Amino acid sequence: KVVAVQTYDGKLFGLDFNTGQRLWIYNSNLPILTIRGTGTPLVKDSKVYAGFANGRVMAFDISTGSILWETRVAIAQGRSDIERIVDIDGTMSMQGDQLFAAAYQGRVVAIDISDGSRVWQREVSSISGTSVGFGNVYVVDDDGTIYAYLASGQGLRWDQDSLRYRDLSRPTPILGYVAVVDFEGYLHFLSQLDGEFVGRA
Repeated sequence: KVVAVQTYDGKLFGLDFNTGQRLWIYNSNLPILTIRGTGTPLVKDSKVYAGFANGRVMAFDISTGSILWETRVAIAQGRSDIERIVDIDGTMSMQGDQLFAAAYQGRVVAIDISDGSRVWQREVSSISGTSVGFGNVYVVDDDGTIYAYLASGQGLRWDQDSLRYRDLSRPTPILGYVAVVDFEGYLHFLSQLDGEFVGRA
């Protein structure tokens, strides 16, 4: 009954599905510099989950907009505003009771959706976000390396760096494969099992 909308200026809106009337609004207060773009809120049951340019993931009651919890995925570090960019612009993913999010100049984090606690984390800088499949959490580093972390938090299953600096899309699981598109429009298929290439178009 509620539509969740996230905008470039750091706001999250709850809109009535039938009338479009604004039910609530949250303003995250943008940092001085951010990466162009924004994440996409995830809705499950009566909650909405959103990542912001300040490196935080937050959970809201979808009916009232009240904050249920917040978790830092990345902490701004460095002297310059550019060094302190920690946007969560990519798509988050969810499996069971865990939410997976990645931040630029930050890390990929598994979050317990019941209370916002971090289950595990790994150092990765990503703007395209995460996806899940075959017991893996997939993320592309901003240098183009594809990582498959075990969703259980037990470490790295595989990585593939043959597509570095090709501006890859978010990895998308399809059947037994994971697909990425590069800046020239090539679609690459990798095995979810070991990250080896199995096709290209």
